[in-house]
Amino acid sequence: MSTHDVAVLIGRFQPFHHGHAALLRCALETGRRVVVVLGSAHAARSPRNPFTASEREEMIRGTLTDSDNERLVVLGQRDVWCGERWAREVREAVAAVASGRVVLVGYRKDATSDYLRMFPGWDWIDTGRQGPLDATPLRQRLLGSEPLDMVLASLRDALAPSTLAWLARWGATPLRGELAREAAATLADAARWGEG
Repeated sequence: MSTHDVAVLIGRFQPFHHGHAALLRCALETGRRVVVVLGSAHAARSPRNPFTASEREEMIRGTLTDSDNERLVVLGQRDVWCGERWAREVREAVAAVASGRVVLVGYRKDATSDYLRMFPGWDWIDTGRQGPLDATPLRQRLLGSEPLDMVLASLRDALAPSTLAWLARWGATPLRGELAREAAATLADAARWGEG
C-alpha cells in the first residue's frame, strides 16, 4: 500500500541486478509515483560506467510490468562534484515531474552511499542489504576475458532474464571488447604503478 506520493530511488545501476530490483520493489510498494534517478547519466562509457542512461533505463523497465512502468519516471542525473549542488539538482528534477510527500528508498552500504543523507526534507526508508550482490564484481565479470555466454550463464541468479537477454545483445557488439581491453589495461597499469 502506498504511503507516499513519490518514492525516489537513486543509483548508477551498472548493471541493474536483483538487489537493485528489490529496492525498486520497495519504492513501488511505497510511492504512488516512483522516480528513478540514474547517476553518471552523461559520463562517457568506461569500465566503471559501461552502460548509457538510456540503456540502464531499458534494463530497468524490462523487469517491470506495464502498470509499474506507467508509474515510473526515469531521470538522468549528471555528475556534479559539489554534493550540495548535486542534491539540489536532484530535488529540482524530482519536483519537476512529481509532487507531494516524498520518500527516498535506499541502502547505505558504505561511504559511497553518503549522498543518501543529502535529502533532509524527504522521508527515508533504509531497506538494508538486499542480497549479496554488488555491481562492481558483476561489471568485472562482464568485462573479463571469459566468453560472454559463460559469464551470463553464471549470472542467472543475479540478473533478471530480460537483463540477461539485453546483455547478450549488447555483448555481441564491439563495445564489450573495447571496454574489456580498457579494463585490462587499467588493471595492468595499477599493477605496474600501484593504485596510488
